Amino acid sequence: MVGEGFIGDDFTSHAMKFLEVNRERPFVCYVPLNSPHSPMQGPDPYYAKFRDADLKLRAENPRQEDLDHTRAALAMCENIDANVGRSVAKLDNLKLSNETIVLYF
Repeated sequence: MVGEGFIGDDFTSHAMKFLEVNRERPFVCYVPLNSPHSPMQGPDPYYAKFRDADLKLRAENPRQEDLDHTRAALAMCENIDANVGRSVAKLDNLKLSNETIVLYF
């Protein structure tokens, strides 16, 4: 099966469909967002935010740092946050927020 778009977005879209289908009964929805990880390729809109950013937390030894890697990791983390937000918004839209426990770690 071929996914659509960045994998975290695709996982979240599938989870949101699951929520819609199962909203009338108790459910467990486990969404293992698998980033940040290599290959270090975040979605373009998120990477653009960090492409030219002046990153404040830097390695003391510049040879120990790969700024493109760090920027991609930050982009992937932003994407995770956005997808958690999409999931919570879906729970709100389905009027399930008051009956649902969301664990995020």
